[in-house]
Amino acid sequence: MAFKIGSTNWIGGTNPVLPVPTTSQRGAQLMTNGTFGFWSYPGETSGSALGGTFETRTILTHGYQAGGYKGGNPWRSVNKTWHSTDITVYCGEQLQYACAYVEGYFSDYNGYVTGAQGGSDGSEDNSASPPGETSKRTVSVNLHTGMGRSRERDVRDSYSTFGFGGGANESGSAVSQGAGDASVGNLGGWDGSIRRNFHTAGQNQTGQVGYIMGGNLPASTTNITDKMHFGTEIMYSTTASPANGNSASGSGQNVIWCSFGGTKRSLAFSNDAFTSFTSSGSPDGWGKWLTTKKGFHYIGTGTSSTSANQIKSSDTNGTDIGTAYARVRAYSEENNQMGQEWGYVIGHHDGQQTNHTIKILYSNDAMYSMGSATRPKGHFGTSSGVCWSASASITQAQAS
Repeated sequence: MAFKIGSTNWIGGTNPVLPVPTTSQRGAQLMTNGTFGFWSYPGETSGSALGGTFETRTILTHGYQAGGYKGGNPWRSVNKTWHSTDITVYCGEQLQYACAYVEGYFSDYNGYVTGAQGGSDGSEDNSASPPGETSKRTVSVNLHTGMGRSRERDVRDSYSTFGFGGGANESGSAVSQGAGDASVGNLGGWDGSIRRNFHTAGQNQTGQVGYIMGGNLPASTTNITDKMHFGTEIMYSTTASPANGNSASGSGQNVIWCSFGGTKRSLAFSNDAFTSFTSSGSPDGWGKWLTTKKGFHYIGTGTSSTSANQIKSSDTNGTDIGTAYARVRAYSEENNQMGQEWGYVIGHHDGQQTNHTIKILYSNDAMYSMGSATRPKGHFGTSSGVCWSASASITQAQAS
């Protein structure tokens, strides 16, 4: 590959050297700041990391809770929580489809719900099904405005919202759409490759990619791991998951810690390889994880509303830190939202679907029941939705 300005070859040359794009830079644009060139995706402001460390790369200021359900009714609602004030505001019915028993991940700019219930084509149309019967669909929200993002439905999996990127046509054959086409597993756009039930999802915050794992439908389906490059919004398949079944996970600095119905595996961001680890937490798709930037995560102990404790585990090796920590009440199907110095449970199931909200301080593991100001609005009962986190100083770069 060569790209010359005058007599200088900028790609793979010697003076200066611009490396050939890596896998994680699929579809990125060649940019220059007037001194040197680098690969960049839309909205990125430089060729380097946003901050000095994993903890300070972005300073999380707010988050969102999206979807959930009450009884047999899944929601399209989005709520925004400002972490400095513990105030949650209703953003309206922003999701393109109803979402319950879903999962999701977030980039620096956008949040995504994986396994949205509604579909527009026959076999994937689950709008009349109870929560849990999900589709391949992904829906998205802007993390600055809290508004839903849309895309053209006609092009389905082959579409990238920025107008470039590889993908597949309706027959599954690879298609070329210019700079982004890189034989990316015959997938593209936002949607996953298969339907999933009680699956899990997480993100590499530094590398800006997201993963979808487990919960395959039907259960006999190959254990596919779908991976989205956030910059181009291209979805493709990577290393197969080691197990199927109801799943939950937490996203650390270098790995995602996963439980596939109690089978524990970590996925390394460096090579997408899965490795066994040991922890006493065994979430089963009902109990969820709360991740932090502090080198640890909290794990529910699994099953629906039976545990009053949670496990604190290391992001270095996945092992337990101390003993189980008491909760303010028993709950599951929780919506865990990561903050910079504390996190939240924004709605859960404690015998019924509720908007009850809890704040967890990372400094001492203390949990507090919060009042109405912090609780989600719009609907009563928001179990089994999804949460995203964001930094206002970063998201304003893509506010529209």
